Amino acid sequence: MADDCFVDVARANFRRTPGGVILGTVGRGQGFHTYDQLDDWYRGDLWGGERGVWMHWSVLGPPCGD
Repeated sequence: MADDCFVDVARANFRRTPGGVILGTVGRGQGFHTYDQLDDWYRGDLWGGERGVWMHWSVLGPPCGD
């Protein structure tokens, strides 16, 4: 499972673990390459930024957030 997704909300948090401490925030359109999933959470690398972070499906557009 590997997909390229984009943030689909005005501001989205990314975390080190699912539901864990917030590391930072990105805006709509930020690219996110996913390579792992745990329930409603996707793990991946932010394009041009942090690697190995988790984002909830509800802040991502298709194919991740559909």
